[in-house]
Order: sequence, then C-alpha cells, then structure tokens
Amino acid sequence: MKLSEKIKCGLVIFFLLAISFHSTAQDLKKLNDEEQKKTEISTPSPNYHNNNSALDVYEDNDYIVRIKNIDGHIAAIDSKIEYVRNEEKEKIKAEKSGWFEQMERIKQDLLKEKAQLLLKSDIDKN
Repeated sequence: MKLSEKIKCGLVIFFLLAISFHSTAQDLKKLNDEEQKKTEISTPSPNYHNNNSALDVYEDNDYIVRIKNIDGHIAAIDSKIEYVRNEEKEKIKAEKSGWFEQMERIKQDLLKEKAQLLLKSDIDKN
C-alpha cells in the first residue's frame, strides 16, 4: 500500500472516531442537562440504588444513546480491522499478538450488551 493510501485510510479512521466521540460527547451533555433538570424537579425513588443491574436504571433515551455508542464502537473496530488486514506488517503483528481475537471478543461483548439493552428497552415499554 502506498504512503498516500495509508494516509487516506488513517484519516478516514481518525474522522470516523472523531465523529463518534463528538456525537457521544453531545449526547452525554444533553443527557446531563436533562438529568440535572430531573433532579431539580423530583427526587429519585428510595429503591433507585437497590437495583440488581445497571440496566434497570436506564430510561428510553439512555438506551438509545448507549446503543448508538455501541454501534459506533463496533463500526470503528470493523474499520480498524479492515485497515490492519490490508497492511501486511500490521497484520502480521496483530496476528502474533492475538489482536484480531481480542477485537472479536470486544465486539461480541458489545453485541451482547446491545442485545440486553434492546431486550430491556422492550420490556420497559410493555
């Protein structure tokens, strides 16, 4: 791969990550503002901290934001995997270190979390 192609690929990955992080930052700021308004208006129920799972305290918007974050993370991983597979030196190094397997495990964990969030959000709507 030529140097200019490497630079282009690197820039694409950089911009994908930058967009993902920017979107996440905006969503978190919006959520923080909404949460602050909620705490000014009402107090949490006494059982709020006694839930068995962190998923139990999510609200609809929280599910959507986290699912979007998971999708962005998976897209970034896929993009990086594709880049590394196309770079022979990087590919060899990644194979030796088990990087591809590690990325697959991370993706699987993210997909499990997404499935739990989707299931939990459907339960909450019923």
